[in-house]
Amino acid sequence: MLRLSVRELIAYTLRSGDLDMTTFGLSSPIDAIHAHQAIQKSRPKDYSTEVTVRHRVETNHFVLEVSGRIDGVYIYPDRVIIDEIKTTRKDLTPLVQQEDGYHWGQAKCYAYIYAKQNNLEMIDVQLTYYHLGQNEKREVRRSFEIDELEEFFNALVSQYLEWARMIVSWTDTRNASMKKLKFPFETFRPGQEQMFANTEAIIEQRGQLLVQAPTGIGKTMAVLVPSIKAIAQGHTSQIFYLTARTTGRQAAEATLDILRERGLKLKSLSLTAKEKMCLNTDKVCNPDDCRYARGHFDRVNSALHDAFTHDSFTRDMIIHLAKRHMVCPFEFALELSLWVECVICDYNYAFDPDVYLRRFFEDGSKDYVVLVDEAHNLVDRAREMYSTELSMHQIQKLRSELKSKLRKVYGVLGKINTWMIKKRTLCEQEQKPIAEREPPLDLCSLLKRFTKLSEEWLLLNQPTPFRAQLMDMYFEARTFLRTADRYERNYATCYGYTGRDLCVKLFCIDPSRYLRETLEKFRSAIFFSGTLNPMQYFIESFGCDDTAATLTLPSPFEQDKLCVMVASRVSTLFKHRAYTQSAVANAICALVDAKKGNYLVFFPSYEYMKMIYDIFHLCRPGITTLVQSSHMSEHDREQFLRQFSKTIGNHLVGFAVMGGVFAESIDLIGERLTGAVIVGVGMPGISLERELIRSYFDEMNECGFAFAYQFPGMIKVLQAAGRVIRSETDRGAILLIDTRFVRDPYRSLLPQEWYIQDVTHDKAIGKILEGFWH
Repeated sequence: MLRLSVRELIAYTLRSGDLDMTTFGLSSPIDAIHAHQAIQKSRPKDYSTEVTVRHRVETNHFVLEVSGRIDGVYIYPDRVIIDEIKTTRKDLTPLVQQEDGYHWGQAKCYAYIYAKQNNLEMIDVQLTYYHLGQNEKREVRRSFEIDELEEFFNALVSQYLEWARMIVSWTDTRNASMKKLKFPFETFRPGQEQMFANTEAIIEQRGQLLVQAPTGIGKTMAVLVPSIKAIAQGHTSQIFYLTARTTGRQAAEATLDILRERGLKLKSLSLTAKEKMCLNTDKVCNPDDCRYARGHFDRVNSALHDAFTHDSFTRDMIIHLAKRHMVCPFEFALELSLWVECVICDYNYAFDPDVYLRRFFEDGSKDYVVLVDEAHNLVDRAREMYSTELSMHQIQKLRSELKSKLRKVYGVLGKINTWMIKKRTLCEQEQKPIAEREPPLDLCSLLKRFTKLSEEWLLLNQPTPFRAQLMDMYFEARTFLRTADRYERNYATCYGYTGRDLCVKLFCIDPSRYLRETLEKFRSAIFFSGTLNPMQYFIESFGCDDTAATLTLPSPFEQDKLCVMVASRVSTLFKHRAYTQSAVANAICALVDAKKGNYLVFFPSYEYMKMIYDIFHLCRPGITTLVQSSHMSEHDREQFLRQFSKTIGNHLVGFAVMGGVFAESIDLIGERLTGAVIVGVGMPGISLERELIRSYFDEMNECGFAFAYQFPGMIKVLQAAGRVIRSETDRGAILLIDTRFVRDPYRSLLPQEWYIQDVTHDKAIGKILEGFWH
């Protein structure tokens, strides 16, 4: 059986025309929901809301089930009226006078199915249009005989059936291959089989699982194979593989390619950011400026049919198909996401309230499986997702464009600017950023006035040089207001200033409740990383259920292949750095001198890195060095890593920061990396936001310092240290430099399987390594 919603049927069969992302008039989902509910509550007692309808179409090879939910049904003794509610910010008169085929098509399908279910020969259909900005309502009603509706419905189904036959045929082929799917290698790596089995069980139980497993055991394969098998077993319809970095996406793609080589039939999509897929980066996204937007919906079904002959939809494949069929690559990718079994994407497509895939996570379905790769990154990423900010510079720049053009908007921007100047003055008096635990209500009131005035003008859809800038500011203001609506004790308002500019930030201190709400939309969630310690910290931070299962796997690699030392007499505290900088540089020299090879040295900040690098370079001028910069392009990063070649003829030392691109998710296997130095315990620098986190969790669980500084810092340390041993054949050395590494709680957060040797002077480092390397 193939199940299909009325909305999906209409979207496939009746769409046509241009893609235009610049035409203003769409309502926000939250506003639309509230308006729907208000209208439904205002209806009389003869009105039933959210009425579910379902109809089956028998074909020679399969059954097509079309279902949906009607907004409302009037049930009178002599007639029935189907009510479909549509919210908008556009002028209602054209909508009422000019029949919208899409709106009427959806309502007529609901009417046909309802009439068929209830043996009605005649039924009324009503479209209720509601203007969100003006609180105006207009209703249009028509009567239909069942024969007319049946003819209309069957025509749509006939048009859909060719695509449906492809889907059903593919599903049969896919499921057959999934049922035969076996683990692709002769043996499991140590710990991999247990991770596989626990993932399989947690999906069946509709639960959540957190797995800490070292690099090299094959975590991606261990979670993907049981998730894929769950599709054939009917436990899930789709897998979302969430990752924070390009390397994570590539690992998932490579894993699926291995499984396909062994007979798996599965379609996957790698969803990348819109700006990385756009074929007309210098053009506005409208049919006048972009040839891919012009007539996009006339060609998208043809593109889908062509795409269905492929299985792996990488960025390059999507762009290739988009060019061939002249459709927008990003919108085409979103369309493809509905028809693949596995979507590989960034965290924000599941969790970010402004970016997440509404087509999946607002339909009430809970049968998706989400796999969260490098899950230790999710906590800080979630804070970013649920925070928002506005700057005075943005306001002033837009205001300068609108002078003498939109006087009312210009005026309210002036009031916002004046309000911000007052806050900047407070910061200047304090000579530091300041925070308040209340929302900026006065600013919100002004922003509401700004959005209302801007909306009235934007609805005219008039092309002007400043229109795009005004629209951007409008949506940023709306985001700020939506965030303010969520404001509770887990938020703070931060005011920071640089020069003459002020930034107002609604900072989400604790995003766990919002992550929990998202997790409730999934059947199962599996979080995995090489660093999820302490586990309880992550259970709380992710918003997991109390019943969430955990699994901690030890390193499968031989202990004598990793040499771990601690220079415990050297303090890297900020107040001691000027006094211990030579000791740090000398310890690094001692490690590097013991064996020619490639080394990475990690620091908690760029400033500290620069301090030690200058001394090291003076001490060892003949050694080739690389230094990470704060604004490296993707090409620069690739060039950095390319220097760590497999052939070692001399010394190469790379200086990098903990938590950066070279400290996570990179594989320098074998002789590409000889050793690593970790300088300090990785704690974030003291800041307004970190102190807010500390204060908040001191109130919540008396663990403020640990949640704000210690745990995030040690996660960075362990991620950096994890670059050294990447396979069972690797051999390497790690030097930890800080007095705190030998004291709890820092010592207890290091891997139990590490045999750590305390070195009190540089000669001891050389002596230990002489024995280790020889």
